[in-house]
Parts: sequence; C-alpha cells; structure tokens
Amino acid sequence: MMFVDAIRLRLFSFSLKDGPSDWLCNEETNFFTMWDVLCKAFLNKYFPLGKIAKLRVNITSLPQQDGESLYEVWERFKDLQHQCLHHGVLDWLLIQAFYNELDQSLKMSIDVVP
Repeated sequence: MMFVDAIRLRLFSFSLKDGPSDWLCNEETNFFTMWDVLCKAFLNKYFPLGKIAKLRVNITSLPQQDGESLYEVWERFKDLQHQCLHHGVLDWLLIQAFYNELDQSLKMSIDVVP
C-alpha cells in the first residue's frame, strides 16, 4: 500500500458525519485496506448511478428563474455541482449548458464583454 493511500484511509473517517460515519464504523475493522476500494464502496453507497444521472441532468439543464441575476443563477449552478463533484461533465460542456439556459438579455450582456 502506498504511503499516501494509508494517510487517506486514516483521515477519511474525520471527513464524515451522521450516516456516512455510521456506515464506515459498521464496516469490518481493516476491511478497507486500499483507497480506491474505499472510494468505490462509498460512491456506490451514497452516489448510485441513478442519483449521479439525475444530478447530471439537473446540472446541465438548470433554467434561469424569472428575475434571477447572473450571480444568483451562477451560485445555484455551482451548488448543484458541489452536490456531485464526480458528475463527469466536461468543463466546456458545463459552461455551454449554463450559457444556453440563460435568458436572452443576460446572454447579450455576456457576449458584449471583451
């Protein structure tokens, strides 16, 4: 086992609370001896494929609400991404999806910026 993996394995439990912390405590002692195995088990438990797919759709089709400023819609967009950091959507596609969901007046103001 690599030194970095050992550190990750030891520190991971300190990043958890509530249900995920209970889940990890209920696993056999020393069950997770490799970081990638722990990651896969955690993601399968808390981010099943259906949930990731739904979050990905929400991220790429976030409509701007009536009267919402660019700052407000951008913050909602970032919040959605933080709910699923491993969404797998490429950066250029995220920006394109965000831009496409803006109303015409905001698109025009963005297009004017040099």
